[in-house]
Amino acid sequence: MEFGTTYIVLFGFKFFEPTVILTNFLIFFVCLYYFKNLRILAGKYAKQTSLFVIFMGVSSLFASIDHTIQYQFGEVFFRIILFISHSLNIIALYFCFIAAYTYNSVDKQINKYITYGAISVTIVLMIIALVTASFLTIKIPAGIVLVYSLIMHYIGYRKNTKGSGLFVAGVLISFLSIFVHSLRLSFSDWFNHKDIAHVIIAASLVFMCTSVKINSQNLEVV
Repeated sequence: MEFGTTYIVLFGFKFFEPTVILTNFLIFFVCLYYFKNLRILAGKYAKQTSLFVIFMGVSSLFASIDHTIQYQFGEVFFRIILFISHSLNIIALYFCFIAAYTYNSVDKQINKYITYGAISVTIVLMIIALVTASFLTIKIPAGIVLVYSLIMHYIGYRKNTKGSGLFVAGVLISFLSIFVHSLRLSFSDWFNHKDIAHVIIAASLVFMCTSVKINSQNLEVV
């Protein structure tokens, strides 16, 4: 994990990267809001998306702990929290993939082997995350899953499925976060590429979850 150098001191304790804490909490509250809104809707599509956002939101909370504490509580504590954060994010990607697959399976029989395969990949990624502790374990699968979701919802958009265009827009916005994070585009140390990426992710989730809400009200999703 990449560390920032900014910090504030409260009660004799250093809180590193305070802006990262705030932007991670922004993601969490956006996720919590849409989790509450989507989980009450009918159909697996909305419920799977609600699980995607809540796992992603909780992952952001654990990520904020590592960014804040860094190695002040020791490397073992740091690596445990990092693994939890990465694992939750990987599980979130599983539900994002399954939701997109479900969306494209309306009036079709869902292939159980696709689900089994996705679960197997999820487990493998969690093992890799445990061994490597690398953010690439998240970034690369996230890009693949988002492209898949983009394609599935673009097909819906071409079929004039109401709301699918918003999801496409949300995914395209989310790609900006990968661009910003990879190129380390920053305004300052106090609002750096991580903070900008988090704000972009929160905005993209608003588009994507609004789309799912509209689609769930207009589709007979299995």
